[in-house]
Amino acid sequence: MDGLIQILIDSTDTTIVDIMAWVALSLILFEMINIFTKDKFYSSIEHSRKAQPLLGALLGSTPGCSGPIIVTNLYNKNKVTFGTLCASFIATFGDASFVYLANDWLFFMQLLVISLIVGIIMGYLLDFTPWGKRLQIWLKKGEKGKAHQNAIEKEIKEITPEYFLILDRYIMPLIFFTLILFIFPETIYLVSGHVDGNGIIITDLWGAGFEKYIEIVKWVVIAMVIIFIFYYFFRKYYFKRYSDYRLRENQTKERDSGKGQVCVIAKHQYRSLKGEMYEVYYDSFVDSMFIMIWVFVGVLIFTFLYDPFKDGWNKFFMLGGGSISVLIGVFIGMIPGCGPQIAFANIFFQSNGAISKSAVVANSINQDGDAEFPLMTTNKKTFYVMALLNSIPALIVGFAFLPWYG
Repeated sequence: MDGLIQILIDSTDTTIVDIMAWVALSLILFEMINIFTKDKFYSSIEHSRKAQPLLGALLGSTPGCSGPIIVTNLYNKNKVTFGTLCASFIATFGDASFVYLANDWLFFMQLLVISLIVGIIMGYLLDFTPWGKRLQIWLKKGEKGKAHQNAIEKEIKEITPEYFLILDRYIMPLIFFTLILFIFPETIYLVSGHVDGNGIIITDLWGAGFEKYIEIVKWVVIAMVIIFIFYYFFRKYYFKRYSDYRLRENQTKERDSGKGQVCVIAKHQYRSLKGEMYEVYYDSFVDSMFIMIWVFVGVLIFTFLYDPFKDGWNKFFMLGGGSISVLIGVFIGMIPGCGPQIAFANIFFQSNGAISKSAVVANSINQDGDAEFPLMTTNKKTFYVMALLNSIPALIVGFAFLPWYG
């Protein structure tokens, strides 16, 4: 029982401190850039069809998972191509990038350049070759009705209770981002490498007060996961009639004006800066809460399968250099989420060369971090095809680097 409780604690800590703090704030950052460029940031990507694979790979190469998540959102809105999506996912290696950056920044830069180049090449092959175009047409089959449904205004047949609007649009986002900002100093502390060989945080640098802060954070992240998992399902099922859609302030206006019991989602061409910033704040909360559920489930499953059998898994990971470790790197890269990839990165630095650098190259190309979860839940067909396609360049490049990296 104690072991299970510790797994739950470790999973909540990894989900919030190692992953969600970066994801939530990065989502806001990208959206704010778009707002202050007056929508030119996203529209320039949408209208630069020939440059999209390059732009997608550059977004994917940013440390963490936020870049590919942004590209996934654009792909779901039919604003970028499938090749752009693949380029972004190949170029990223999620939150494992922070592990490489903290331990060997030179090797991190090599991985970054290799993944970026492979992503760009793969993106252009998918977008501008006959077989790539046929594949994209096949992927879009069956999505026409769905895309059309998403494009039309959705009707909601009941007015949302006022208390739910206040709770959903103001109270819960405020609690979420306040707690994220509270735990963010520990996130920065971890990324800066203040941990020992066993991954235990070294708190001596900031004194006894920081030790108390770390202890408080442990309880805060547990509370966050419990509260927002409960709220997510409360929102999704208890208020299913209207919480499936992003409600805007015009709902209250329509109700007050007496125009009937129908509310539609409004798309205003011209909105105030304050209104747009709040919309980003609210949407980032909804997206972050959704991603957090999947990240927690993925991390929990991996931790449950890995931690109790750590020695056995380590022996499996370190079967030897060369071809076997490349295959293992590709296999680990196919597992959704950052948890397996972070573990693989940590084991690589602890293996004293038992895992080859070629295996890490293959893994970095084939793994997509937590960006896989939004795509997996919104477009399974594309997700499975992309997962299969990305493993091909991962294997080719991994084996190609064997003579140099071993």
